[in-house]
Amino acid sequence: MGSEAFDLLTDLCNPEKPENCAFEDLVDLMGNHLQPKPSDIADRKSGNREAYTEFMAEYERLGHMSIEENDEKNEPSFYLPHHGVSSQNSQTTRLRVVFDGSAPSTTGWSLNDLQYVGQNLQDELLNLILRFRQWKYVICADIMKMYRQILIRPEQRSLQKILWRKNPSENISVYTLNTVTYGTTSAPYLAIRCLKQLATENQEKHPEAARIISDDFYVDDMLTGGDKAENVIKRIEEVKTILQSAGFELHKWLSNSPPILEQLLPKNQSPQTISFDKHAKKTVGIDWTCADDTFRFTINVQTERPITKRTKIRIPRYIFNSLPVHIELHGFSDASERAYGACVYIRINLLCAKTKVAPIRSITIPRLELCGTLILSQLANKVKISSQLTFDKCYLWSDSTIALHWINTSPNVLQPFVSNRVSQIQSLTSSNEWHHIRSEDNPADILSRGTTPTDLLKSTMWWHGPSWLHEPEENWPMSILTVPKFCKPRHIPYALKAKVEPMGNAHSTSTKKKWGNLEGVCVFLDDILISAETEADHLNLLYKVFERLDHYGLKLQLSKCTLCQNKVEYLGFIIDERGVHTAPDKINAIVNCKVPNNITELRAFLGLVNYYSKFIPNVATKLNPLYSLLHLSHLGVNKCKAIARSYFWWPNLDLDVEKMCSNCKICTTFRNNPPKITFNPWPLAIRPWSRLHLDFLGPIFNRKYLIIVDTYTKWIEVFELSSTNAINTINKL
Repeated sequence: MGSEAFDLLTDLCNPEKPENCAFEDLVDLMGNHLQPKPSDIADRKSGNREAYTEFMAEYERLGHMSIEENDEKNEPSFYLPHHGVSSQNSQTTRLRVVFDGSAPSTTGWSLNDLQYVGQNLQDELLNLILRFRQWKYVICADIMKMYRQILIRPEQRSLQKILWRKNPSENISVYTLNTVTYGTTSAPYLAIRCLKQLATENQEKHPEAARIISDDFYVDDMLTGGDKAENVIKRIEEVKTILQSAGFELHKWLSNSPPILEQLLPKNQSPQTISFDKHAKKTVGIDWTCADDTFRFTINVQTERPITKRTKIRIPRYIFNSLPVHIELHGFSDASERAYGACVYIRINLLCAKTKVAPIRSITIPRLELCGTLILSQLANKVKISSQLTFDKCYLWSDSTIALHWINTSPNVLQPFVSNRVSQIQSLTSSNEWHHIRSEDNPADILSRGTTPTDLLKSTMWWHGPSWLHEPEENWPMSILTVPKFCKPRHIPYALKAKVEPMGNAHSTSTKKKWGNLEGVCVFLDDILISAETEADHLNLLYKVFERLDHYGLKLQLSKCTLCQNKVEYLGFIIDERGVHTAPDKINAIVNCKVPNNITELRAFLGLVNYYSKFIPNVATKLNPLYSLLHLSHLGVNKCKAIARSYFWWPNLDLDVEKMCSNCKICTTFRNNPPKITFNPWPLAIRPWSRLHLDFLGPIFNRKYLIIVDTYTKWIEVFELSSTNAINTINKL
């Protein structure tokens, strides 16, 4: 039985479940529905006709439409087609008459073609649900016949005419619809605009109720709540009063608190009509079970094999276990060749997630990881803005070190694809919010690679984040990311003096939280530089550093430690109270360096001199003759450009290098006929395992393989690898 047939069977058995019914009864139910008797067909048609007639009679009785006594031919008119739509799941109306405003007239134009859609005044559904999940007590209601409570100006009602007769024996009459009509383009805007106007008019007298009307309605559905029951009751009573003043009546009440429902129950409505049971009710398209206060999702598996039951996923609506005191926002992102996305937690429960399928065009994994961090920054920013919570801290996690370095880099030095996304991320988040996480601790790995519904239900990491997130922050694992340079060169024309700009703490944001708040502490790879103005401050800072090293399980190599010194040599520089100076041994190495005899020695000498370039005035101009010698190897224009950029920069550098190479006779000779590399043939193998060829295959379905071929027997061995790092490869070998 397929999923559609099972859904039909479930509806036919309602309120019982199919598994609780006898097989013979199930066969009779399906047979009577799919092959009904002629009398049943007649009864159905008769029932639909009666429901249709009753619906239109109510329409006329409430004054929502009126008969047109004199159908003027000289005024612009439009006749709306109408038909019935059955909804077996509806609590109030099993059959609803809808009007087709998109049907073309004799002119070829429809009413919807000529109407303005109107501005989008409705808040996003995600924002509404995010707020709905943060309240302890929630309540839902629906505005009864919302569109039909709003009148259309009399001079424009001729554009909403219909043809109708109560029974086949009567003549067809012309009716005019007097209210906003569903099926027309402008109807949603007009209805929402009326709610916004009500909120504006009552803003001063009832500010909280006005906010609910403005922000907590999705068209005609109200989803609101609060952390105290008495406050919720008071606000909803004010909302009811404001809506009733405009002719709007709330019904279909739902709540996770029976006492609140009893207080808000209309006097003419009995408690039995209020729904508070174990069955899920639709709330803005999501099944919400009031009894256990959970969202329910049903997954229908498309298969030809018989299915005994459907996998049901239930998510607690309330994201807190009790009233929150300290609120932290944690977001995780990940990417694979199939998909990328992000998930957001309010420590320690899943709040929301978003995924995207990876583009068909091949994109590198680091760039996909960057796209995942962009989704995370957008999702986290949406949570901060839409929710009414104040977050004490925000942590954004990614297992991609490359993406994290991009985020901490100025966009103007990156390629356009990366630069555009980094600019958006930096505008939405702070660099201090980004941290590194191990792949095995990243819950976003589940959404990027996929999982089965059964495994998803059992995954504690998906629903509550990594296990260490339950512990105090000092027990979280520490991850350190380093950058390759301590100084960031700022390239300027060679005619001016070259300058450098200190980077300060040369670590990622995950390491900054370990050392960043200690002024006078600089960390580069495994070196720590500690400086202070006085001896007392220096000793105090040393004590704090030792405490942190001990806390994170890091040890110092005593033989390489220099403590409480007025002068220290660090990374080739002498640092003392007067500033940063050159080291004597480095100066002696430059002075006593022998004259370079080849390109390799020349490059080594230039690198040695450039290490102290900031102490040499106009260093680029002075070294220009030596740079010109680099071309004597005739490496070609591209190689010369790369070498030149690694040492210095000036305006039009590329053009100058191209011009120099084009005027070189040797480069011109070999440009169109470059020397070819000669390949040496492999010697023949004389016995098995005398020579092996190794290579990697993949990725294929997110898996890589190690291929080993014996050149003597031609035997192929294939090993599956989770990654191609050295440890996994050596273990397989």
